[in-house]
Amino acid sequence: MKNSDLYGIFFNLKAGNSQAHQIADQVRDNLNANGINTKLLTASTPTRAEKLIMTMMPDLTGLIVIGGDGTLNLAVKAMLKSKLKCPIGLIPAGTVNNFATKWQLPTDVNSAVTNILKKQVQPFSVGVINGEQVLISSLTFGNLADLSNEVRQQDKQRFGKIVYVGAALNRIGKHKSYLIDYQIDDEPAITLKTWFALLTMYSTVGGLKYSASAHNQMHLSILNNIHLKQVTSFMYFALTGRLNNSKAITYKQPTHLKLKSHDNTTVTTRIDGDPGVKLPIIIEYLPNYFEIFK
Repeated sequence: MKNSDLYGIFFNLKAGNSQAHQIADQVRDNLNANGINTKLLTASTPTRAEKLIMTMMPDLTGLIVIGGDGTLNLAVKAMLKSKLKCPIGLIPAGTVNNFATKWQLPTDVNSAVTNILKKQVQPFSVGVINGEQVLISSLTFGNLADLSNEVRQQDKQRFGKIVYVGAALNRIGKHKSYLIDYQIDDEPAITLKTWFALLTMYSTVGGLKYSASAHNQMHLSILNNIHLKQVTSFMYFALTGRLNNSKAITYKQPTHLKLKSHDNTTVTTRIDGDPGVKLPIIIEYLPNYFEIFK
Protein backbone atom coordinates (compact mmCIF):
# COMPACT_ATOMS: atom_id res chain seq x y z
CA MET A 1 0.00 0.00 0.00
CA LYS A 2 1.48 3.32 -1.10
CA ASN A 3 1.55 5.98 1.62
CA SER A 4 1.18 8.92 -0.80
CA ASP A 5 0.66 9.61 -4.47
CA LEU A 6 3.67 9.41 -6.76
CA TYR A 7 3.12 10.17 -10.42
CA GLY A 8 5.74 9.31 -13.00
CA ILE A 9 6.07 11.83 -15.84
CA PHE A 10 7.29 9.98 -18.92
CA PHE A 11 8.37 11.90 -22.01
CA ASN A 12 10.14 11.37 -25.28
CA LEU A 13 12.82 13.99 -25.85
CA LYS A 14 12.01 13.97 -29.58
CA ALA A 15 8.26 14.54 -29.18
CA GLY A 16 6.51 17.89 -29.51
CA ASN A 17 9.26 19.59 -31.54
CA SER A 18 11.78 18.85 -28.78
CA GLN A 19 9.66 20.72 -26.21
CA ALA A 20 8.77 17.58 -24.24
CA HIS A 21 11.24 18.32 -21.42
CA GLN A 22 9.86 21.82 -21.01
CA ILE A 23 6.31 20.45 -20.88
CA ALA A 24 7.42 17.81 -18.36
CA ASP A 25 8.85 20.50 -16.07
CA GLN A 26 5.59 22.44 -16.27
CA VAL A 27 3.54 19.33 -15.46
CA ARG A 28 5.83 18.51 -12.53
CA ASP A 29 5.47 22.01 -11.09
CA ASN A 30 1.68 21.95 -11.45
CA LEU A 31 1.32 18.54 -9.82
CA ASN A 32 3.73 19.39 -7.00
CA ALA A 33 1.75 22.57 -6.30
CA ASN A 34 -1.30 20.33 -5.81
CA GLY A 35 0.41 18.02 -3.33
CA ILE A 36 1.34 15.20 -5.73
CA ASN A 37 4.91 13.88 -5.70
CA THR A 38 6.44 13.37 -9.11
CA LYS A 39 9.33 11.64 -10.82
CA LEU A 40 10.58 12.60 -14.29
CA LEU A 41 11.12 9.53 -16.46
CA THR A 42 13.01 9.56 -19.74
CA ALA A 43 15.84 7.63 -21.36
CA SER A 44 18.07 7.72 -24.43
CA THR A 45 16.48 4.68 -26.13
CA PRO A 46 13.03 3.04 -26.16
CA THR A 47 14.46 -0.10 -24.56
CA ARG A 48 15.94 1.85 -21.64
CA ALA A 49 12.73 3.87 -21.26
CA GLU A 50 10.68 0.69 -21.12
CA LYS A 51 12.94 -0.80 -18.43
CA LEU A 52 12.82 2.44 -16.45
CA ILE A 53 9.02 2.48 -16.38
CA MET A 54 8.88 -1.21 -15.44
CA THR A 55 11.28 -0.56 -12.56
CA MET A 56 9.20 2.37 -11.29
CA MET A 57 5.76 0.75 -11.65
CA PRO A 58 5.58 -0.72 -8.09
CA ASP A 59 5.89 2.81 -6.65
CA LEU A 60 3.57 4.72 -9.01
CA THR A 61 -0.06 5.66 -8.41
CA GLY A 62 -0.27 7.43 -11.78
CA LEU A 63 1.74 7.77 -14.97
CA ILE A 64 1.66 10.94 -17.07
CA VAL A 65 2.70 10.43 -20.70
CA ILE A 66 3.84 13.41 -22.78
CA GLY A 67 3.86 12.61 -26.50
CA GLY A 68 1.84 10.97 -29.24
CA ASP A 69 0.57 7.48 -29.94
CA GLY A 70 4.07 6.02 -30.18
CA THR A 71 5.15 7.35 -26.77
CA LEU A 72 1.89 6.17 -25.19
CA ASN A 73 2.40 2.78 -26.81
CA LEU A 74 5.80 2.40 -25.14
CA ALA A 75 4.42 3.32 -21.70
CA VAL A 76 1.47 0.93 -21.97
CA LYS A 77 3.78 -1.82 -23.23
CA ALA A 78 5.98 -1.36 -20.14
CA MET A 79 2.92 -1.63 -17.89
CA LEU A 80 1.80 -4.79 -19.65
CA LYS A 81 5.21 -6.42 -19.30
CA SER A 82 5.50 -5.40 -15.64
CA LYS A 83 2.05 -6.94 -14.95
CA LEU A 84 1.27 -3.79 -12.94
CA LYS A 85 -1.17 -1.00 -13.79
CA CYS A 86 -2.02 2.54 -12.72
CA PRO A 87 -4.14 5.27 -14.33
CA ILE A 88 -2.53 7.04 -17.29
CA GLY A 89 -2.71 10.76 -18.00
CA LEU A 90 -1.89 11.75 -21.57
CA ILE A 91 -0.67 15.17 -22.69
CA PRO A 92 -0.61 15.06 -26.51
CA ALA A 93 2.70 16.31 -27.90
CA GLY A 94 3.51 13.98 -30.78
CA THR A 95 3.15 13.85 -34.55
CA VAL A 96 0.44 11.14 -34.36
CA ASN A 97 -2.26 11.82 -31.75
CA ASN A 98 -5.14 9.57 -32.80
CA PHE A 99 -5.66 8.30 -29.25
CA ALA A 100 -5.96 11.80 -27.82
CA THR A 101 -8.31 12.84 -30.61
CA LYS A 102 -10.53 9.83 -30.00
CA TRP A 103 -10.77 10.57 -26.27
CA GLN A 104 -11.04 14.35 -26.81
CA LEU A 105 -8.15 14.99 -24.42
CA PRO A 106 -6.97 18.60 -23.95
CA THR A 107 -3.70 19.60 -25.61
CA ASP A 108 -3.13 22.65 -23.40
CA VAL A 109 -0.86 21.62 -20.52
CA ASN A 110 -2.77 23.45 -17.77
CA SER A 111 -6.11 22.05 -18.97
CA ALA A 112 -4.61 18.57 -19.19
CA VAL A 113 -3.26 18.77 -15.62
CA THR A 114 -6.63 20.06 -14.37
CA ASN A 115 -8.22 17.06 -16.05
CA ILE A 116 -5.73 14.70 -14.38
CA LEU A 117 -6.26 16.25 -10.94
CA LYS A 118 -9.94 15.30 -11.06
CA LYS A 119 -8.75 11.68 -10.78
CA GLN A 120 -11.69 10.50 -12.83
CA VAL A 121 -10.76 7.48 -14.91
CA GLN A 122 -12.23 5.63 -17.87
CA PRO A 123 -11.16 2.20 -19.16
CA PHE A 124 -9.73 1.73 -22.61
CA SER A 125 -8.94 -1.36 -24.65
CA VAL A 126 -5.68 -2.45 -26.25
CA GLY A 127 -4.44 -5.14 -28.58
CA VAL A 128 -1.53 -7.36 -27.58
CA ILE A 129 0.78 -8.49 -30.37
CA ASN A 130 2.75 -11.71 -29.90
CA GLY A 131 2.12 -11.49 -26.15
CA GLU A 132 4.32 -8.45 -25.49
CA GLN A 133 3.86 -5.60 -28.01
CA VAL A 134 0.77 -3.42 -27.57
CA LEU A 135 -1.53 -1.68 -30.02
CA ILE A 136 -3.32 1.38 -28.69
CA SER A 137 -4.42 3.08 -31.91
CA SER A 138 -3.68 1.50 -35.29
CA LEU A 139 -1.65 -1.09 -37.16
CA THR A 140 -1.02 -0.88 -40.90
CA PHE A 141 0.89 -2.83 -43.50
CA GLY A 142 1.08 -3.16 -47.27
CA ASN A 143 2.72 -1.25 -50.08
CA LEU A 144 0.41 1.71 -49.53
CA ALA A 145 1.08 1.99 -45.80
CA ASP A 146 3.91 4.45 -46.35
CA LEU A 147 2.04 6.52 -48.92
CA SER A 148 2.51 9.77 -47.00
CA ASN A 149 6.29 9.33 -47.05
CA GLU A 150 6.25 9.78 -50.84
CA VAL A 151 4.50 13.14 -50.68
CA ARG A 152 6.71 16.14 -50.01
CA GLN A 153 5.37 18.60 -47.44
CA GLN A 154 5.69 21.54 -49.86
CA ASP A 155 3.67 19.66 -52.51
CA LYS A 156 0.93 18.90 -49.99
CA GLN A 157 0.77 22.57 -48.98
CA ARG A 158 0.71 23.73 -52.59
CA PHE A 159 -1.72 21.22 -54.11
CA GLY A 160 -3.65 19.88 -51.11
CA LYS A 161 -4.82 16.29 -50.69
CA ILE A 162 -5.09 15.77 -54.46
CA VAL A 163 -1.33 15.19 -54.46
CA TYR A 164 -1.96 11.85 -52.71
CA VAL A 165 -3.88 10.56 -55.74
CA GLY A 166 -0.87 10.81 -58.03
CA ALA A 167 1.43 9.24 -55.45
CA ALA A 168 -1.05 6.44 -54.78
CA LEU A 169 -1.65 5.59 -58.44
CA ASN A 170 2.10 5.72 -58.98
CA ARG A 171 2.55 3.05 -56.32
CA ILE A 172 -0.04 0.81 -58.00
CA GLY A 173 1.98 0.95 -61.19
CA LYS A 174 5.32 0.19 -59.56
CA HIS A 175 4.64 -1.86 -56.43
CA LYS A 176 3.00 -5.23 -56.01
CA SER A 177 0.47 -6.28 -53.45
CA TYR A 178 1.11 -8.95 -50.82
CA LEU A 179 -0.62 -12.30 -50.44
CA ILE A 180 -1.60 -12.41 -46.76
CA ASP A 181 -3.18 -15.24 -44.76
CA TYR A 182 -5.85 -13.96 -42.33
CA GLN A 183 -7.03 -16.17 -39.47
CA ILE A 184 -9.88 -14.25 -37.82
CA ASP A 185 -11.37 -15.63 -34.60
CA ASP A 186 -12.81 -19.09 -35.32
CA GLU A 187 -13.43 -18.48 -39.02
CA PRO A 188 -11.59 -20.51 -41.67
CA ALA A 189 -8.35 -18.87 -42.76
CA ILE A 190 -8.51 -16.77 -45.94
CA THR A 191 -5.78 -15.54 -48.28
CA LEU A 192 -6.22 -12.06 -49.75
CA LYS A 193 -4.24 -10.03 -52.24
CA THR A 194 -3.53 -7.04 -50.02
CA TRP A 195 -2.53 -3.51 -51.07
CA PHE A 196 -3.16 -2.01 -47.68
CA ALA A 197 -4.54 -3.25 -44.36
CA LEU A 198 -5.67 -1.11 -41.45
CA LEU A 199 -6.43 -2.47 -37.98
CA THR A 200 -7.82 0.05 -35.50
CA MET A 201 -8.74 -0.18 -31.83
CA TYR A 202 -11.83 2.00 -32.13
CA SER A 203 -14.31 3.21 -34.71
CA THR A 204 -12.74 6.63 -35.33
CA VAL A 205 -9.44 7.53 -36.97
CA GLY A 206 -8.08 11.05 -36.58
CA GLY A 207 -11.46 12.20 -35.33
CA LEU A 208 -13.33 10.83 -38.39
CA LYS A 209 -16.00 8.17 -37.98
CA TYR A 210 -14.57 4.99 -39.41
CA SER A 211 -17.28 2.44 -38.67
CA ALA A 212 -20.82 2.69 -37.33
CA SER A 213 -20.63 -0.68 -35.62
CA ALA A 214 -19.25 -2.58 -32.73
CA HIS A 215 -17.92 -1.45 -29.47
CA ASN A 216 -15.35 -3.72 -27.81
CA GLN A 217 -13.93 -5.13 -31.03
CA MET A 218 -11.05 -4.29 -33.32
CA HIS A 219 -11.78 -3.00 -36.81
CA LEU A 220 -9.91 -4.55 -39.75
CA SER A 221 -10.17 -3.15 -43.29
CA ILE A 222 -8.26 -4.70 -46.18
CA LEU A 223 -7.86 -2.87 -49.48
CA ASN A 224 -7.53 -5.69 -52.00
CA ASN A 225 -7.85 -6.57 -55.68
CA ILE A 226 -7.27 -3.06 -57.01
CA HIS A 227 -7.68 -2.77 -60.80
CA LEU A 228 -8.81 -0.14 -63.29
CA LYS A 229 -12.51 -0.66 -62.57
CA GLN A 230 -11.90 0.31 -58.94
CA VAL A 231 -9.81 3.44 -59.49
CA THR A 232 -12.64 5.65 -58.19
CA SER A 233 -12.78 3.72 -54.89
CA PHE A 234 -9.03 3.85 -54.63
CA MET A 235 -8.91 7.61 -55.25
CA TYR A 236 -11.50 8.04 -52.50
CA PHE A 237 -9.16 6.21 -50.15
CA ALA A 238 -6.18 8.29 -51.29
CA LEU A 239 -8.04 11.54 -50.62
CA THR A 240 -9.77 10.65 -47.36
CA GLY A 241 -7.91 7.72 -45.81
CA ARG A 242 -11.29 6.06 -45.29
CA LEU A 243 -11.52 2.44 -46.34
CA ASN A 244 -15.16 1.56 -45.78
CA ASN A 245 -18.10 1.84 -48.22
CA SER A 246 -16.28 0.18 -51.12
CA LYS A 247 -16.45 -3.19 -52.87
CA ALA A 248 -12.66 -3.14 -52.91
CA ILE A 249 -12.65 -3.44 -49.12
CA THR A 250 -12.89 -6.54 -46.95
CA TYR A 251 -14.07 -5.49 -43.49
CA LYS A 252 -13.95 -7.61 -40.31
CA GLN A 253 -14.33 -7.10 -36.56
CA PRO A 254 -11.91 -9.54 -34.95
CA THR A 255 -11.10 -10.14 -31.30
CA HIS A 256 -8.34 -12.62 -32.21
CA LEU A 257 -6.26 -12.26 -35.36
CA LYS A 258 -3.36 -14.13 -36.94
CA LEU A 259 -1.53 -12.53 -39.88
CA LYS A 260 1.01 -14.33 -42.06
CA SER A 261 2.66 -13.76 -45.42
CA HIS A 262 1.32 -16.52 -47.67
CA ASP A 263 4.58 -16.90 -49.60
CA ASN A 264 6.97 -15.88 -46.79
CA THR A 265 7.64 -12.47 -48.33
CA THR A 266 8.91 -10.01 -45.70
CA VAL A 267 6.04 -7.75 -44.63
CA THR A 268 6.68 -5.06 -42.02
CA THR A 269 3.95 -3.33 -40.04
CA ARG A 270 3.56 0.19 -38.66
CA ILE A 271 2.16 0.31 -35.13
CA ASP A 272 0.71 3.53 -33.71
CA GLY A 273 2.61 5.58 -36.29
CA ASP A 274 6.02 3.96 -35.76
CA PRO A 275 7.84 1.07 -37.50
CA GLY A 276 6.54 -2.20 -36.04
CA VAL A 277 7.11 -5.94 -36.10
CA LYS A 278 7.22 -8.17 -39.16
CA LEU A 279 4.62 -10.78 -40.03
CA PRO A 280 3.71 -13.39 -38.85
CA ILE A 281 1.96 -11.97 -35.79
CA ILE A 282 -0.88 -12.89 -33.44
CA ILE A 283 -3.07 -10.14 -31.99
CA GLU A 284 -5.34 -10.56 -28.96
CA TYR A 285 -7.94 -7.99 -27.94
CA LEU A 286 -8.01 -6.93 -24.27
CA PRO A 287 -11.24 -4.98 -23.58
CA ASN A 288 -11.17 -2.26 -20.91
CA TYR A 289 -7.74 -3.37 -19.73
CA PHE A 290 -6.15 -0.03 -18.78
CA GLU A 291 -7.48 3.23 -17.34
CA ILE A 292 -6.96 6.80 -18.51
CA PHE A 293 -7.64 10.03 -16.66
CA LYS A 294 -10.64 11.43 -18.51
